[in-house]
Amino acid sequence: MTALATPPRVRRSQEQRSAETRERLIVAAIECIERVGYVEATTTLIVQHANVSRGALQHHFATKADLIVAVIDRVSEELNLRFDVAALGAAPLAERVAAIVDGYWGVFMGPSFRAVLSISLSIGGEPALATRLANCLDEARESYDVVWQELFRDLGRSAAELSATRRVIMSAARGFGVLKMLQPHGDHDRDRKTLYEIALRELRNGSR
Repeated sequence: MTALATPPRVRRSQEQRSAETRERLIVAAIECIERVGYVEATTTLIVQHANVSRGALQHHFATKADLIVAVIDRVSEELNLRFDVAALGAAPLAERVAAIVDGYWGVFMGPSFRAVLSISLSIGGEPALATRLANCLDEARESYDVVWQELFRDLGRSAAELSATRRVIMSAARGFGVLKMLQPHGDHDRDRKTLYEIALRELRNGSR
């Protein structure tokens, strides 16, 4: 009987290994902050959780503030929905709205949002970091609006109108995320359905 040949081991490039290490640090930061809070999530704890060296951390993030900015950027990317905007833009309105609501819901109900909330409540004494995060969020909001304009360009709504609707839907999803932290056993499936219905009604009724 002929033995099966062992497939050749694929060697990762230095660039791939570096990207993986950076990703592990960001994920570890989110998990540590979500579990113990921003203040207690020291770089030592994050490095241990990521199972990397301190040198690796300093290579990618010179300071804890740099790592925190990367965490905020990651959550902003998650909120900007990881789908093919051009393809979804051709889908029926109900499908597009469901994708938006489900995307926001998944982030605001998850550990990434809880980590960001802990950061936001804890950086009052760090004005430089607060300013950097505010700038990141301003850029993120602009990118959110670009996605909405692409997804709902057929509705005849102005950029300002779509932005206002986006802010309401996102704020509501964020509020439900906080509510889940306070009432973890609530009827969150019903809440998500309600948010979907509100978003769909607003976009459908406001279109010209």
